[in-house]
Amino acid sequence: FFVDTNGEIFFKPPFYNLDVVSGGLEHYKIGPDEIINYNASFDSNSIINYLTVTGPLYQSLSSLEATGFYADFDSIKRYGIRAEQADVPYGMNAKQLKMIAVAEMTRRNGQAFTGSVSIPLRPEIRLGYPIYLEHIDTYYYVTGVNHNFSFGSSATTDLSLQYRRERIFDDGNSGIPDSVLGDV
Repeated sequence: FFVDTNGEIFFKPPFYNLDVVSGGLEHYKIGPDEIINYNASFDSNSIINYLTVTGPLYQSLSSLEATGFYADFDSIKRYGIRAEQADVPYGMNAKQLKMIAVAEMTRRNGQAFTGSVSIPLRPEIRLGYPIYLEHIDTYYYVTGVNHNFSFGSSATTDLSLQYRRERIFDDGNSGIPDSVLGDV
């Protein structure tokens, strides 16, 4: 549940995969000329790259379990094996559990990316929506909004960001050259 800026309480699931670029939400698209300050950090210690997920084979018989796993081999080459396990009450075969493992690993690894950006005043930006940073072709999830206003001076919006994800194109590749990302 979230409290909207007008004080109303409402339920809104996280829009991690909402495409604000082509979805008609232009005010969530931030160009390089709008950025006053941008900071990003990456905590490689919180990255996992091998996740095993177990779930009941049959809902009525919980003693039999199915197992699915996902391994990110590029990450294993970079950081070594960092394995974790998760138990879920759903997913009744290895294929379903592998899909759950992929989603869960993406969610957990997204927490390793945090950042902040200051832009000119944008009161329409709300918690729970992703923003798109054009200059690095990346989405971030907005976890905090702070508006600063001073008479006769500037009015800015400071955004706290988390869960970075690269924009994926139809061919399955991201459009970010490795030289932009560095070791991130």
